Amino acid sequence: MGAVQIGVFQEEDIFKRSLSGPRPSAFVRGTEKLPDWTVSATLLADDSLENFHISRGDILTVASPPTKEQAIPLRTGMLVGVKRRVAHDGIVEISVRYVKQEGSKIHLHAGDTDELGRKPRFLTIDLKTVPDEGLDGDPNQYAVSDGRIRIFGIIIRIEREIAIPD
Repeated sequence: MGAVQIGVFQEEDIFKRSLSGPRPSAFVRGTEKLPDWTVSATLLADDSLENFHISRGDILTVASPPTKEQAIPLRTGMLVGVKRRVAHDGIVEISVRYVKQEGSKIHLHAGDTDELGRKPRFLTIDLKTVPDEGLDGDPNQYAVSDGRIRIFGIIIRIEREIAIPD
C-alpha cells in the first residue's frame, strides 16, 4: 500500500510498485456514484489534513477514472489525490488535497496552515489558462506556479483503525 505525504518527493515508479502489493479488501470498495472507476488504497503518512479531521495512518480509498482521457470534475469540498512534479521528470510529490473553487481559480489545500502555524499551503489552478483538452492532452494535468500537477483520483472513503486497550 503506497503512502501519500506533503513535501516528500519520490520516484513515481517506486510509488506505483507500492500500490501493486496485496491490500485488505475492506479498503478498496468502490462507490455507486463512480461505478466504472478503479479503486485503490493508500496510507496518509503526514498530518497535513488534521484540520479536516483526517489523521496520519488513516487508510484512504482513491477512485480513479477508467481511462486517462476522462476528466476528474473538481468541486469544492472534494479530497483529491495529486501528483506534483517540480523539476525532474519521474520525481513527484504524491499528496491529498482539499478542493476549494473561487471563481475561475481552484485552490488545492493541504491543511489551513503550515507546520509552524503560518500561512495556508495550497496549489492554485487558474481555469482561464487551461486548454479544453488539458495540458499535453491530459484533462487532469495542470500548470501551477512551481511546475505541474496531475489529479489522479478522488478520495471516496477514509478508514481508521481504533486502538483496543490491552
